[in-house]
Amino acid sequence: MLGTLSGGVIMFGGNPRDATQKILALADVRVDGGRRWDIIVHNEDFFDRVLRLGSLGLGEAYMDGWWDCQALDEFFCHILSAGLERNRARSGRFAWR
Repeated sequence: MLGTLSGGVIMFGGNPRDATQKILALADVRVDGGRRWDIIVHNEDFFDRVLRLGSLGLGEAYMDGWWDCQALDEFFCHILSAGLERNRARSGRFAWR
């Protein structure tokens, strides 16, 4: 279930993979998609790490080889344009249940 709470906290239901995919979809990014800015996930722990740590977890997971992307510049353009981290910063985290 996708919805918002007061204060702009985004709520997602389901498991960490589903929740992360829904968050990334807000930036038009797909997991294991075929576009240059879509990400390929190599470690399923990636999803929990990103939900818990936000952009720090995203960067650490990349450095650990847990995911990659054909065009990182386009990926980050989508993420930054969608303001995903601003929402996370305002709420302290993305909430999901």
